[in-house]
Amino acid sequence: MNFSGMELVLVVFSLLLLLLEAFFSGSEIALLSSDLVRIGELAREGDSRAKKVNFFLKHPERLLGTTLLGTNLCVVLNASLITYLLSGRVGRGHSEWVTTLILSPMVLVFGEAIPKSLSQRRPTSLALKVVTTLSWAYLAFRPFSTSLLALARLVVPGWKGIDQRFYFTRDDLALLVEQEEGVADLEEEEKEIIHKVISLPEVRVRETMKPINQVVVLEEGETVIRAVEIFHKWGYSRVPVYSGHVYNVVGVVTIYDILKVEDPTIPVSEVKRPAYFIPEYKRVDELLQEMKEERVPMAVVVDEYGAAIGITTVEDLVEELVGEIEDDFDRSLPHVGEVLEEGGGYLVDARIELDLLGEEWGIKLPKEDIYETIAGFLLYRLGRVPHQGEEVVLEGWRFRVVEADPRSVRKVWLGRVKDENVGFKKRRFE
Repeated sequence: MNFSGMELVLVVFSLLLLLLEAFFSGSEIALLSSDLVRIGELAREGDSRAKKVNFFLKHPERLLGTTLLGTNLCVVLNASLITYLLSGRVGRGHSEWVTTLILSPMVLVFGEAIPKSLSQRRPTSLALKVVTTLSWAYLAFRPFSTSLLALARLVVPGWKGIDQRFYFTRDDLALLVEQEEGVADLEEEEKEIIHKVISLPEVRVRETMKPINQVVVLEEGETVIRAVEIFHKWGYSRVPVYSGHVYNVVGVVTIYDILKVEDPTIPVSEVKRPAYFIPEYKRVDELLQEMKEERVPMAVVVDEYGAAIGITTVEDLVEELVGEIEDDFDRSLPHVGEVLEEGGGYLVDARIELDLLGEEWGIKLPKEDIYETIAGFLLYRLGRVPHQGEEVVLEGWRFRVVEADPRSVRKVWLGRVKDENVGFKKRRFE
């Protein structure tokens, strides 16, 4: 079938109208299906596109007025164009029903079904991409949409537009969880998980990471043999590698790479992988999604100067929601309450918070703003890192440093001093 130059122009214009109709249909679904929490966060951070999406979500009647006008306008214009094109070929008496046969499936499939289906796959990102163009269309159609809304109010007295109460905010959900009648079947643990999920966008990686001085690391000059010993002792599948100083992490070595090495005397620097670095103030929910998409099991947390200050894993982030997850390779730290002798003593992780000691076990110790743990308490009172085996008697309690290195205290035994001598004593047991 041969087309004249003008007919080709009209065919191209008809296809453009079909694409424009698909744009309006897909945009409507994208905005209405977008992640309200994510859009709200971006809007508060100053994203102009997110603010526009928020505007349409707060005024859905304006969104639907724009998309319906755009869709119908495209369909009507397209029908007129195709009828005009066909009238010279099949005659005016047949052009209308031929147009219906051609245009109906095109509109339903390419103008409605496909764009709406595609929009539901990644609605939030698509909404941010199309909202600027949609805003221009809203401004262009505003006189017509405003008139239609006014007419609707006349036809249906008291009509104020589309009810927006079906939109749930995080605050709404938190309030619902607190109301007994709203969550009668929820256990306390389930409520706690919901609260954690709601507050997750406010949690930063710095709050959940494991500090670098508590991380098992390898110096890049250490051999593969040494790495095997570390993996065997701790049961980890990957360990950070540093150069010169522990804060200068240069990579990660995995057990899978180690097992492939033929010469166990080579340094781990030759088998290390690039580390995945993240800023300390990154949001936990963003990082969890990022690590899932990038298939990264462990990330190194750095400060504003680029120094490594900790690590975090997917397991750590999940534990932020559901609590502690233990596997066969977890190395349990001592818990307060573990009695080591009849005299009544406790072997504890030196990182345990003093508030927890006081609340759970009645061990009341003075606390300053500059420290929160037993380790901090000892460092503050001694003015230095105590040696392994050293004892401190204070506030009626005896603290014995069970495990320490030149930089930190790791484990402490504490027990009640039977005689109530007031003062400060210290000894070192060789």
